Formats: sequence, structure tokens, C-alpha cells
Amino acid sequence: MTHFNLPARTLRTLLPLLVMALAACQSAQQKFDDAARSYDASNWQKAYDEATAAQNEAEPPLKQRAALYAGQAAYRMKRLDDAQARLAVAETSPEPSVAGQAKMVLGHVLVDANRPMDAKLKYLE
Repeated sequence: MTHFNLPARTLRTLLPLLVMALAACQSAQQKFDDAARSYDASNWQKAYDEATAAQNEAEPPLKQRAALYAGQAAYRMKRLDDAQARLAVAETSPEPSVAGQAKMVLGHVLVDANRPMDAKLKYLE
């Protein structure tokens, strides 16, 4: 077992930073969870707002998961430019299911934007 003997001054400096980092992670996760519940309840505006807040605070891969919810909600509200921007973030996810869902919805966005050839390419991805 390894013991670390840090000076009290160092601990007083590091501890608040660690608490703030943990609080930020919890906050982003809570906002993501709220966005998922709102999306499941078909409350698109609330889902969008909560997912956007989570996306802005989170680190990958939660950032991309939140972007997926925000993009899907924006698409449901027919905000195609915003949906496309959010889904472009989501499709960079290291999680294949998140990236795949983002590409599929991006295809839908491109169809609605009258860009069928771009949609076809996105669907093929």
C-alpha cells in the first residue's frame, strides 16, 4: 500500500478544485438525465435546453450523448440548422451507437433540408 504525504497547504489547494470538478461532472450528468426524461416525455424544448446545458458542461463521451439529445430535439422542433450542428458533434462520439444514431438523424435532417444526395451519404456512413 502506497501512502502519500502531501503538505497541508497542497491539500487545501487541491481539495476545493477536486470538489468543483466532481460537482461539475455530477451537474452535467444530472442535466443529461433530465434531458433524457424530457425527451422521452416528448417535451422537445425542455429536452433541448437541458441537453444543451449538459453538452456545454460535459466532457466526452457525455458531451456527444448530450449533443445527440439536443440535436434530436432540435430536429423535432424543425430547427434544422441547429439540429445539424448538434448532431455533427454527436457523430464524433467514440460510442458506435451514439455516432450511428447521430448519422441516421443527420440523414433525416438533410432530407428535410432538400439535400437528398448528402442524406444518402450520411445514411451510408
